[in-house]
Amino acid sequence: MPKHRLPIGIQTFRRIREEGYYYVDKTVLDETDTAKANRDDLRGLYGTLKACDAFFAGIPYEWHTNNDIARYEGYWASVFYAYFAALGFDVAVEDSTSHGRLDMAVRFDGAVYLFELKVVEQAGAGSALAQLEERGYSEKHRAPGRTIHLIGVEFSRETRNVVAFDVEQDRVSPPCAS
Repeated sequence: MPKHRLPIGIQTFRRIREEGYYYVDKTVLDETDTAKANRDDLRGLYGTLKACDAFFAGIPYEWHTNNDIARYEGYWASVFYAYFAALGFDVAVEDSTSHGRLDMAVRFDGAVYLFELKVVEQAGAGSALAQLEERGYSEKHRAPGRTIHLIGVEFSRETRNVVAFDVEQDRVSPPCAS
């Protein structure tokens, strides 16, 4: 499968289409294609997320010079939000639940992707995914037939890049039937 570049900074659909940038066109899907589309969209989202390394590596070091913005989770959450919002995903940030606030929820083609972001030097390795699980953030998003993915992303303030990316499917039982 050929690799497509992400259309970062590209503002015209014509250029995206003609120059071979990553784009998902769902206008031709009908209901019979839903199962295949869910698998394809999930692969596409994961592919997009894996491309984040290049995206973050492309942030100029000068933006970090003489300030310590990259030391804070909010900076990375803002970059992630801008990235997903620019791709046209349905994004909710600081999503409040009865157990606390989730950094970001992305709703995409019937599935929900719950993100917790951490600066590894402050929170420790594995803390992002652990918080998603411990606080039960997925409870709010459960619905019959909906798949929920828990995604812990850890950044390094020293390397200014993603250092861990953990993904799990929510394994908690479905909500009670009424």
